[in-house]
Amino acid sequence: MNRIYTDRTHLITTGHLEGLHAFAQSIGLKREWFQDKGKYPHYNLTTPRASARAQQAGAILINSHDLLKLLESKNPNSRIPGLPRISFAWTTPAFLSQQKTVTRRDWPEQYAKRFKEGALLFAYDKQARFGGSKIGIIQLTADPSFEPMSKMPDSDYEAEGFKYLHENPHLIPRSMKIDVSWNGFNAWRNSGGSKWVIRFKICEILKDF
Repeated sequence: MNRIYTDRTHLITTGHLEGLHAFAQSIGLKREWFQDKGKYPHYNLTTPRASARAQQAGAILINSHDLLKLLESKNPNSRIPGLPRISFAWTTPAFLSQQKTVTRRDWPEQYAKRFKEGALLFAYDKQARFGGSKIGIIQLTADPSFEPMSKMPDSDYEAEGFKYLHENPHLIPRSMKIDVSWNGFNAWRNSGGSKWVIRFKICEILKDF
């Protein structure tokens, strides 16, 4: 996937520049307008109309801080903090197949409230400190919300990745004794307590599956 990102004034990609050039041309930007002399190759969007065209054509709108962090993520010596990380552990196969759009966490309230709708995060298959690998980029579609497990909608059987894993049980690690059937989902839903609900869309998959 060769995704294009914009903060309304710049146009960048995390993939091959050929994809960025093709996208820019499709919205009426000339190749000679490409900015490749500085640190970050990009196109400038000099008018609101150009910005609107970019978004209508599929560029993902992010804020300027996340755009810089995304660019700096390619620089191992960068002093700029990178994007936050979130790991998906045994639901990674569902994530890589783009069959997961929500996750629930036992986060401290102060930590959860750091995240806002539109924020970008790097997705990992497991925590980086345990040797995890970067597998994607997600964008939050809502602020995290603290919700009772009992209020989990039926649609989250699929959104949590349970349905996909139930249909592909060979993808569940043998060490994980997880019941991903509908009955297992209901048992989890009725387990009590509350968790932070993080809803997101997958912007990019960074690992072949």
